[in-house]
Amino acid sequence: MADELLKCYNELIVIKKYLVKKGKSRFEGNITKNQLSKVNDIINRCNNIISQFSLLKDVNSGVIEETNKLYIKITTLHKEILELCSKPEVEENTSTSSDSEYSECDTMEFDLKSACSLIPLMDGTEETTKRLIDAVDMYSGMLNEIGKKSLITFVLKGRLSESAKLRVSATYLTVEQLISDLRNSLLPKKSFTAIHSRLQNISQGWRSIDQYGSEIEKLFSELTITQAEGNSASYDVLKPLNEKMCIKKFTDGLKDPRLSTIIAARNFSSLKDAIQAAQDEEVSRPTTSSQPEIMAYHHESIGALENSHKTMGAYLRIQCENKPNSWSDWLPYWCFTYNNTVHTETKYTPHELVFGKLCILPSNLRNSNVNPLYNHGSYPLELKYRLELAQADARTHLINSKLKRKEKYDSHSKPVSYSKSSYLWLRNVSDNKMQSIYVGPYLVLEDLGCNVKILKNGKEDVVHKNRTKPCIL
Repeated sequence: MADELLKCYNELIVIKKYLVKKGKSRFEGNITKNQLSKVNDIINRCNNIISQFSLLKDVNSGVIEETNKLYIKITTLHKEILELCSKPEVEENTSTSSDSEYSECDTMEFDLKSACSLIPLMDGTEETTKRLIDAVDMYSGMLNEIGKKSLITFVLKGRLSESAKLRVSATYLTVEQLISDLRNSLLPKKSFTAIHSRLQNISQGWRSIDQYGSEIEKLFSELTITQAEGNSASYDVLKPLNEKMCIKKFTDGLKDPRLSTIIAARNFSSLKDAIQAAQDEEVSRPTTSSQPEIMAYHHESIGALENSHKTMGAYLRIQCENKPNSWSDWLPYWCFTYNNTVHTETKYTPHELVFGKLCILPSNLRNSNVNPLYNHGSYPLELKYRLELAQADARTHLINSKLKRKEKYDSHSKPVSYSKSSYLWLRNVSDNKMQSIYVGPYLVLEDLGCNVKILKNGKEDVVHKNRTKPCIL
């Protein structure tokens, strides 16, 4: 694609040389009209090439930089040709109204109060330095020559930090020289390759969508400004290309695959709109749960998982004791039996919850009739319906069982309350079984309901009451 762009660039050079050679005679007849028609065809080809290039994946950063520079040259050359093809309009007393409009501003004198409110004091941060340079550039356009000299003195003596004064000259003849030196000496020059590499490797990770989007927007602006190098024409060309790339990186880096698919399908052209849409989609997702909360340090309230592991462990331990020398041969049969036994809490066999039907055993075949399946197309829908029904029913049984176990435990529990300035023992969490079960005593600072705040080793700590025992002194 770079070769095709280079070919278009050479064709535009030929057209420009032809127009320059013709001189003023190019405005005679249809010369400019014919040449502009050729130029428009070439520019359309370039735009198609750039559109195809933006869809490519895993492109080398060096190739991207070379392509952007070549496209900027083509755009600049296109503007020069358009200027050659436009007839010069000679008008007397041009800009009379604009001169009269800004005549008052051109004679404005330097005002210390206005300068202090507009131009910030440098504090060493890059953001403040940028604001200072922009404010100086804006205010200088309102001043006369004497006011500009006063502005230069004010900035050098009253707005720059000590380290900044060492990097710039002591005097300047014009404000333009001052602004140029401030940009070159005080603003760090960022590498296009480093910014592009950070953009390629970024992902949401632990950050919120707002934080992740802000980081993408920052990299987008830094990348475009670094590539443009202060050229407004280059900025206009690079902005849509880089924004499209940043939207794709933002979409690919989202940690939620469902959200990434939704944002990619909408084909946004603005990075800001893509970030806002991702935030709206995240807020609209349901996050509430109807299951009861799990209390700390009570594994019996977790539900079927802990109980299932305990039951399976006891079952296999008994069978292994009965078959100490051949337990490995019998293990598949024991697992098959366990998977086809009705669970006391779900009221279903594990096989039925996974496959959507009861396992057909030889004993069932002998006492039941097999119903042939004539409509094979409806089987997936029937299977899906049976699975959804069985799993929903099993979930209801599990929640009810969990509530019953919690209610039974709470009926035997004896809540402990501590008064301020009393003492308690704290359960030792060390793995060393030779140490004491409880350590302390520790001073109670505040009773927090399920938790209690204590003074431990000179520091405040909050612990759950299940790890404590009253201390009687």
